Amino acid sequence: FRDFLSVDADAKFKFFYHRLVQRQAAVSEEVAEAEREFGADHVARISNDAWRGALPDDDATILAQTVIEELELGVSIHRQEVTELS
Repeated sequence: FRDFLSVDADAKFKFFYHRLVQRQAAVSEEVAEAEREFGADHVARISNDAWRGALPDDDATILAQTVIEELELGVSIHRQEVTELS
């Protein structure tokens, strides 16, 4: 842990960015598996309803959480933040 604290900010950013990309790939694969199992239309319907705030049925809760996580990860990875240095 102490070694990580001594790493410069650019290296920390690269590490966390890489972890975000890895997590998004894993979550995307989970969604793809659900699409193969239940059909893309079903997954899209659950995803759309969940994103709009509807509570999914108990059997679809994990899937709804997964598709929302996938969307949030995509936004986090592709977000362009404006800083004072930009």
